[in-house]
Amino acid sequence: ELHIEKLPLTRCNISSMKQLFVNLLINAKHACDDLRDQQGKISVKLFANENNIYIEVADNGCGMDADTLKQMFDPFFTTKPVGQGTG
Repeated sequence: ELHIEKLPLTRCNISSMKQLFVNLLINAKHACDDLRDQQGKISVKLFANENNIYIEVADNGCGMDADTLKQMFDPFFTTKPVGQGTG
């Protein structure tokens, strides 16, 4: 699902933004790969307020266990095998 509100023009590094979106969507797809009782669902929402642009990506996949959540913001942490992650 895709929900996009009108966004203001802004400056950004387009190649970094592309990599960000690709990584988020691939991770969401991988989280949904093992669903058995339901179809995978990925939702992307883009919206803004006066000062910020927001990007929200959600899925109904397996989620992260408590140990993974604790390490989520550690530099270079990954749950993927060597050579399979993209950052």
